[in-house]
Amino acid sequence: MGASGLVSKILDKIKEAKTPDRFSQDFLGSVLGFPSGSAKPFIPLAKRLSLINSDGTPSVLYNQFRGGSDESRAARLRPFGPVTLLCISEMSMLIGWTARSSKG
Repeated sequence: MGASGLVSKILDKIKEAKTPDRFSQDFLGSVLGFPSGSAKPFIPLAKRLSLINSDGTPSVLYNQFRGGSDESRAARLRPFGPVTLLCISEMSMLIGWTARSSKG
């Protein structure tokens, strides 16, 4: 699965799930349903996008993203567009590299 597909699936689950006290690998795996290693780079990506604070707590932007319609979510994240695309691209390369290196 491509990284952008994985990221969008995780973001969809974030919209549905209750906001955690701390966004951790355990929350990502047990609550959101992404226990595999390919989802692990999401937390550093989310921190870089300011969705999660450095201590793992959900940020104001995380809570804003969860609330409202898809259109309002997109409008709130629009200022982060180029950064988001760059980070998703970097994550895609990282996940691709991780998947290749774990096979050999």
